[in-house]
Amino acid sequence: MDWILSDTSCIFSVTYQQRTMPFNYPNQPPIDFLNAQPLYGRPVTMHSFPDKVDVLIVGAGPAGLMAAHALSSFGISVRVIDQRPNSVIAGQADGIQPRTIEVLQSYGLASRLIKEGNQMWEHSFWMHDSNEMLKRTYRSRNVRVPNARYPFEVTLHQGAIENIFLDSMSMRGLLVDRPTTVHDWKILPATQAQNDYRIEVTLCGLTTAVGTNSDQSQSKITSSSTTTGENENRKETIIHAKYVIGCDGAHSWVRKKLGFNMIGEQTGKF
Repeated sequence: MDWILSDTSCIFSVTYQQRTMPFNYPNQPPIDFLNAQPLYGRPVTMHSFPDKVDVLIVGAGPAGLMAAHALSSFGISVRVIDQRPNSVIAGQADGIQPRTIEVLQSYGLASRLIKEGNQMWEHSFWMHDSNEMLKRTYRSRNVRVPNARYPFEVTLHQGAIENIFLDSMSMRGLLVDRPTTVHDWKILPATQAQNDYRIEVTLCGLTTAVGTNSDQSQSKITSSSTTTGENENRKETIIHAKYVIGCDGAHSWVRKKLGFNMIGEQTGKF
């Protein structure tokens, strides 16, 4: 399947395939990508939304879900929160590189990714010649590493990628607490901490209407949800954690709370 993007001067085409072409490593049998088995994995059962966890993960995009899936695979208790009421409805940076596919395969997730996504093998540029005829001026493989286990990129909608993680996590009883955001946190003195759970986090449950507004950053959501007249729409919960991981995007509330600044020029539009 070819996808073609064009403007008045140049046409760019990308070749996709739903299934792989046969190829081998030296001295290795052919790889069946669609039915490949995970390299390892052991189920972990945990209760939904515990109030004491090893790790609190803020943000349930691909980064947050990958962290939650990996940590829970090794028996580490986690809680994942996200201000959105459900997965994204528009794709964002949907290309998956070969090394990422390998990592996903180690958790048993690559087979579904390859089955649902499109495999991008090569790209070409086309331009008009002097006779106004289209002529291919450039052609190249997308993955140039000769011994890549997966010699292609996979493109798949971000929401579908998130669902791969979510379905696997749900089999362990691990769900995403949404729409929920962080209202505040503090690090307790060792004398007040419950064992090693020194981070006290106040979570704020949002209304679906507030959580659906994906144009607002985590910090804006937090401040707007505490505005006079809207307090009845939120429910605060206090939990304790050993660590907090910020996976809440470009406008990360966690990063701002820690005082880390984004160095460099930015438009403020993205």
